[in-house]
Amino acid sequence: MASSWIEVIGIMCMAVVVVLRAPSALRDRQQRPLWLAVTAICVAMALRLPEVQAVLLDVVGTAHRVDLLRQMVATFDAAVVAFFVLHASGRRRAARSLLAAGGVVVVVLLWLDATAGPHDRNVVGVAGPLPAYWVVYFSFLLGANLLAAGVCFRHGRGAEQPLRAGMCLFGAGMAVACLLWVIFLAYFGSGCGWLSGLLSPVTGVEALLLAAGVWFPVAGQGLVLRYWWWVLWPLWRDVLAVAPRLAWRLPRMRVLDVVFAGNPSARAGRAVMEIRDVMLILRRYVTADDQRRAIEEARGRFPERVVDAAVTARLMAVAADRRRRGEAMVEEPVGRMSLGHSGTVRSEIKFFVRVARYWRPCRSSMRTAMGRV
Repeated sequence: MASSWIEVIGIMCMAVVVVLRAPSALRDRQQRPLWLAVTAICVAMALRLPEVQAVLLDVVGTAHRVDLLRQMVATFDAAVVAFFVLHASGRRRAARSLLAAGGVVVVVLLWLDATAGPHDRNVVGVAGPLPAYWVVYFSFLLGANLLAAGVCFRHGRGAEQPLRAGMCLFGAGMAVACLLWVIFLAYFGSGCGWLSGLLSPVTGVEALLLAAGVWFPVAGQGLVLRYWWWVLWPLWRDVLAVAPRLAWRLPRMRVLDVVFAGNPSARAGRAVMEIRDVMLILRRYVTADDQRRAIEEARGRFPERVVDAAVTARLMAVAADRRRRGEAMVEEPVGRMSLGHSGTVRSEIKFFVRVARYWRPCRSSMRTAMGRV
């Protein structure tokens, strides 16, 4: 059966991702399991290509051995992928049990093939091993891939972006793999020729989704950081106008500062530091009563998880307005304009991205503070 163009492109994309991710994956223990799983899938898919099978035929000698090798690799691959997915999600005992079950299935398949009558191929629709061989083979592949897909979707929901998107894409690839084995089972049971024509394009879609699932957590990280810097930029610009002498670099056009930023993580981190410096000035214009009223108002309007961001945005706008009007600093200012404290640069950036979203309703006050209206 000839390969479709989407299958060839999908496998090529997987191979490229495997090669490009190899250096970082081999150094990082958290990335290594997913990389090994995708590498195993890529090898198993490549073995299904007619061109690769032709090369294998020259190496192993018979078409039957080529078929058997492909199916053992596919079985091992399904077990390894499910093992790594379960292991990465913390289900280590289940992962070991599944890997052991995969070994048992390989032994059973080899025994069923050896005890069958003489046959030249192990291909659905051609006289070959007993039906029990195909039932065991496809059932295990379907079960292992279904389990991997479910764990990816469930584990991905609790992850942060872009890892969440990567896990969901990988889970979607595993779900498409389940569809592939269902088509194989339907073809085995019915013998409908049109079902075999679906196998190659479905494999291609699976390969593309899996490649995207591995690529996106890395490439998407840069996109997420640039998006955060884009959201943070108006807050940074407006706050720096209160004390421009604290600016390391004065704001330019938003597109120039964000789109052409060489290192968006460093730029956003620097912006957060400058915002914090300006807040040390602004807090001298805010009393404890101002903070209490802002907290009560925010808790009545917003979910608890974003109250701190909403309160911070409100107090900054109030303080800037008082500073513009020339009011005196309060005798007993609040200790901090934000209720909590983030421990890492990344968490600080995320916090001020939330502040920037709640800052927009307060921007009219801030523009007044800067003499723009």
